[in-house]
Amino acid sequence: MHFEKTDTVCNQPVELVRSAIRRVEIAQWCSAGVVSRDLEMSPDDSRALMLSLQRAGYLHVYQTPPLPAGHDGEWLPGEDDDPLFLLWHITNLGLTLAHAKIGDPLDRAQAEQLLSEALVRAKSVAVDPSRTHDIEQVLLCGSLLDADKESFGDVDLIVEARQRGTVDGSATWNLEQLVAGGEERLQVMVFDQTSDCYPIPQAAARRVIYPDGEGPDAHATTSPEGP
Repeated sequence: MHFEKTDTVCNQPVELVRSAIRRVEIAQWCSAGVVSRDLEMSPDDSRALMLSLQRAGYLHVYQTPPLPAGHDGEWLPGEDDDPLFLLWHITNLGLTLAHAKIGDPLDRAQAEQLLSEALVRAKSVAVDPSRTHDIEQVLLCGSLLDADKESFGDVDLIVEARQRGTVDGSATWNLEQLVAGGEERLQVMVFDQTSDCYPIPQAAARRVIYPDGEGPDAHATTSPEGP
């Protein structure tokens, strides 16, 4: 997902909204007070923003603490004494917004260069004996699949992998970072046994580029059904 700097989400500047969503992601479950404090917003504006993002499908809401077992959250001291106290958690749509890129678009040559470099890193991980995952497939999705398109916000990849040994969510995050290589314009989504659901809609097109392919046009088969 890509935005220009002048874009808005829920009638608010996209950079502000992305910052709020990212703060919720860090907390797991987050109050409007924490967002108000950290983003230097008024409490009323923060709460209004969170409610708007909930209605738009970017956030889930949880109304009655304590949180479910195994869940963490952040709120300000005494904030949970308010009868209107709410906590929010990002949805899959919110996660996409949290990792959205803001700025000038990429041209096709730049996007394909990022893709080629990501494939090199994925192959390096695949043959590393100390790896945490066996990489089964790397799939290209998103706008780079459109051969007629020449402007791109980012490059979207799905890594389908099977984790070795004990399931650990941090290992999945580490795999994302290894393949992304610190590139802000690469959106790497790992699907493994720690994942709740496939990272894109099942009907969305994607193309296998590893192990069967060597680039964006190497393997034209899409797999809309998902695993």
